[in-house]
Amino acid sequence: MKTLILVIDPQERLTRVIPGWPSVAASIRLLVHYARLVGWPVIVTRQVKLGELDSLVREELEGFPVFVKKYFDPLREEEIKAKINELNPDRVIIVGIETHICVYQAAKHLVEMGKKVVIPPDAVASQIGQDHVYALKNLEKNGVETVPVETIIYKDMENPEHPAFKEILEYVKNRRKTLI
Repeated sequence: MKTLILVIDPQERLTRVIPGWPSVAASIRLLVHYARLVGWPVIVTRQVKLGELDSLVREELEGFPVFVKKYFDPLREEEIKAKINELNPDRVIIVGIETHICVYQAAKHLVEMGKKVVIPPDAVASQIGQDHVYALKNLEKNGVETVPVETIIYKDMENPEHPAFKEILEYVKNRRKTLI
């Protein structure tokens, strides 16, 4: 299955008001690190007025294309939509912020385009917890799969003989230490 990771707006002006941002950032880093190991493309967006990418994810996102957007729905930007169409993924995994605004609109748009959409709840967030929860519930009703980052990764690897397993296992162990 051709997979694309869409990282939405992990920017400093917004991340500093997101409760639990360090945990969300750790999940984003883990997924992007895995994507790099297995060759999944990653697209990053930046909302035009929210500043630079947050320092907790900036290094892991280095080298991937970053698109500036003015719309909340990144797929309303022709350049982003064209890149997604060029990559033509079967599945798009969306991470970033905010769940109930940009993530929600992108997911709905991608479902309308016939894409399988997965959102790991541990890699998305909103300023208000209820907004996050209700947006994910609505998206699930509309065909979006919601499972944690580790579930996505381990399902893809299938077994410990996968070439990325040892490196990812160490990354997972280190991440878990910071979350417990």
